[in-house]
Amino acid sequence: MICACGQPAALLCDVRVMTLQDGSLYRFGKFNSNVPRKTTSCDAPICKGCRIKVSDIHLRTNRGGRWDTIDLCPLCAAASKESI
Repeated sequence: MICACGQPAALLCDVRVMTLQDGSLYRFGKFNSNVPRKTTSCDAPICKGCRIKVSDIHLRTNRGGRWDTIDLCPLCAAASKESI
């Protein structure tokens, strides 16, 4: 996988993207009566230089757990700033 900047991508964007009833895509903020039909994640390939790290998360499993990060691609990061 290749990031938009041309570097090899090691991560995927973790933003939830909802497809609304009218077919539009929705990333952040509040929406009115247009109920979401399907929720997926953005999954855009991003390199470590382009990622915007939001937080760390601990995932619990039967045999302990592991740490992971929540990362945004530049497009989703810009959309989140616009919705604030």
